[in-house]
Amino acid sequence: MSAPHDESDAAAGRPSKSARKRAAHAAQELGEALIALREQLQPPRNTFQALLEQGTRSKHAKTGRFCAGLLEEHAALWTFCEVPGISPTNNDAERAMRGPVILRRISGGTQSERGNRWIERILSTLETCRRQGRSASEYLHDAIDASLHSRPIPTLVPG
Repeated sequence: MSAPHDESDAAAGRPSKSARKRAAHAAQELGEALIALREQLQPPRNTFQALLEQGTRSKHAKTGRFCAGLLEEHAALWTFCEVPGISPTNNDAERAMRGPVILRRISGGTQSERGNRWIERILSTLETCRRQGRSASEYLHDAIDASLHSRPIPTLVPG
């Protein structure tokens, strides 16, 4: 039987005290894992940065520019060990592109830049709705309705 405060939490739409406690414990473990990962990756990060700095002084201009560009993005390359929930790979992005690539091959692509922009936007909208668990047809209906009635287009940015 749940405690009275758990029932009031449920009635108010809040997680129970035990669920909040489990979530806090999981967050603490994740934080500790990120700290350990960050510490473990610090030596290769430093080595990589030193190699990029060395590469910027290369006799080959193309190599120097490439290393300089990576050096500018060096901090961003390690976001996965700083921010919870960031994957160290781009597998999700690669999977998300698979359908559009197959569609382009089957259909032969578009015939104009306008067509390219439309297909990019509609496929991006569909994928975003799918990831958010939203109905794409409802979102598109709401967006078209808003446009026709000079109202702001609904956002896809979670908020």
